[in-house]
Amino acid sequence: YVGCPLRKFKRFESGREDSPNARELLQVGKNLAAFLIEDPLIRSEAPSAVEVVVNRQGNRYIVHFLNHYAGVSSLHDRAHAGPVLSDVGVWLNQSRIGRVKRIIPVPCGEETEVETDGNWVRVAVPQLGIHEMVMVCTTKSK
Repeated sequence: YVGCPLRKFKRFESGREDSPNARELLQVGKNLAAFLIEDPLIRSEAPSAVEVVVNRQGNRYIVHFLNHYAGVSSLHDRAHAGPVLSDVGVWLNQSRIGRVKRIIPVPCGEETEVETDGNWVRVAVPQLGIHEMVMVCTTKSK
């Protein structure tokens, strides 16, 4: 199914009408994505202000983690950097990208352990300030 129940507009004491609940609209978006994408590439466990970008380069993928919380906190002219997040990760679908051989944080180059759950492999950064990258090497070239 694509739709979900939406509340009727509510009239508040102020006399104005409010839009449908944001959670319900988000559910409609999730339902549409699930309907259109049969075999998703990514499952995210990252917070909502973390942007994840996956770029393919032959038989490897570069996963970018961008912390937008850091940008928001800098608007308040704080002397310190924005919040640093811990253990931020996503799961990549190996049926889409190929079997993962290696996961290497960029630029340090120290290979990390490959954690799998069925066809899914976890790609994570231990700490995320503003931007981190991880290289995922696979067996399949596209």
